[in-house]
Amino acid sequence: MKPVISAVNTNYQDYLARRAELDARVQTVRTQSVAAAFGEYKRFGGVYLFATRLPEKERSAYLTKNGAEPGLLKNWQRITQGGGRQAASVFAPWNMLSRIPEQRFVEQSRRILANLDRNERARQLNPYVIKALKGAAPRSMAELAALYGNLLANPDPAWQTVVSTLLGDVALRVLPNKQRGQFFALREQSDMLEMVHPGAPARATTLVDAPNPKDSPIFIRGEAENPGDVVPRRFLEVLSGPNRPAFKNGSGRLELAMSIANKTNPLTPRVLVNRVWQHHFGEGFVTTPDDFGNQSAPPSHPELLDYLASRFMEEGWSIKKLHKLILLSATYQQSSKNNPAYAEKDPFNRLLWRANVRRLEFEPLRDSILYLGGELDLTVGGHPIDLSEGTHMTQKRFQAILNRYGKVHLPAAPRRTVYGYVDRTDLVEVLNTFDFASPDMPTGKRYETTVPQQALFLMNSPLVIEQVRNVVERKEFKQQKTDEDRVRYLYELFFQRRPTQEEVRDGLEFVTAHHEPEKPVTAASGFQPVSNVIGQGNKRKQQFNQPAPARASRKPLTGWQEYAHALLLTNEASFVN
Repeated sequence: MKPVISAVNTNYQDYLARRAELDARVQTVRTQSVAAAFGEYKRFGGVYLFATRLPEKERSAYLTKNGAEPGLLKNWQRITQGGGRQAASVFAPWNMLSRIPEQRFVEQSRRILANLDRNERARQLNPYVIKALKGAAPRSMAELAALYGNLLANPDPAWQTVVSTLLGDVALRVLPNKQRGQFFALREQSDMLEMVHPGAPARATTLVDAPNPKDSPIFIRGEAENPGDVVPRRFLEVLSGPNRPAFKNGSGRLELAMSIANKTNPLTPRVLVNRVWQHHFGEGFVTTPDDFGNQSAPPSHPELLDYLASRFMEEGWSIKKLHKLILLSATYQQSSKNNPAYAEKDPFNRLLWRANVRRLEFEPLRDSILYLGGELDLTVGGHPIDLSEGTHMTQKRFQAILNRYGKVHLPAAPRRTVYGYVDRTDLVEVLNTFDFASPDMPTGKRYETTVPQQALFLMNSPLVIEQVRNVVERKEFKQQKTDEDRVRYLYELFFQRRPTQEEVRDGLEFVTAHHEPEKPVTAASGFQPVSNVIGQGNKRKQQFNQPAPARASRKPLTGWQEYAHALLLTNEASFVN
């Protein structure tokens, strides 16, 4: 369980009650799934295992005679032969001994089981399996099956957790789609509770070392099934030479981190400085932030890169001081105004003779839209929000079941986009539209595309429409005495500059030419609390006071609202100039 890092509030006890309710339901469904797929494994585990070694025509009669269900045998065959690494940690000795010829079984099985904890395979076996089988002397597969039957029936809670988890994971793969979908929907609701309930405390993601860390083999050609020599844990030879010492403190993660962030390692500070520079100027000294090797382009300003990297380390690796140094420089404070003479010599502005005009990424663009409407919530910390404004329909497997059973939903609050919920397997479409970086891999630089969907979002999104309505409802806008003042206010709000006389004239003509609708059609708008059902046993409901997705009024926009919308659609509103 992730440790709590925030103080509990008045809703904490209700959260605990809901947490216990959902956990119990998840565990009940999981237990039922195991029983449906593997029967009474504590009673008949050894029977099922031995049946997998019988001739096919004898299996059904044997299982029926011993009180087991013949229809479940295929699931036992699946878990013993192809259940994955976790299944191998339990059933690897079973598969190993099953390949011994019958006439040599007694001799070879005793030798293998006597050395069960001494070879490389022992590292992959569960300790309970080693304890149960080491030194045993089964004379046949039937006796080995009996040993496994006793092992599966071992009541030790830690061991039963291992078994139920293993069987449960396989059971979910063999159950009918409807039952699987209901379980996944229930588990997703359990996970969602942590993100939406006001009493759910903030938690930290932690990493815990194994009790006894060990060196690992090199996987030849990257194949886990083809291990090579075992090598000590230590830093990269290319950066520290062939005589580097082995790590000795636990797993070595701390020592690895200290080797990476070390003044003797010239690569780390240069990579970080390059990425900070790229953030402020659009391009780094090296245009491939993920590749600082021989295949990358040389830096545009090698001496400056070295200077900033050296100063960065001298100032205690302070990123804040690095930002300050760059932002106070004359280079950063340049205008983006064109200079034809310089443009001819350096058309791509690699020497930074002017500021680069850069397009806003989705996060600051959405924040800007909410700020224009006066609704941006700047609260720090808290639960994630829905960036789809409640319109997202999951594209995961069992989509229909998830949508049907999903009762707990993320709020669509007007918070900063950095708090948006990102599902790595099911990104909301608006993130894909605006070139959001893939959450499945590290990305040093986002790609930029220009596609029609980006303009369509700004033209039709309920979020955008609602905010341009809010712009003309702002107190500052209503306090303007003349239409000319209103145009000037909007330009200062949208573009942080005063309009030219021509722009003022165009704005007045735009508003004057707009005809107000005679019979508007209105609909409810704004945020409303949602009642979330998180239990089906007693149908209890809990008001989380979550804001429902903001629905834009269906009333046509007024002249000033249309004008504000037109300003938002300009390039100047979406680019840093």
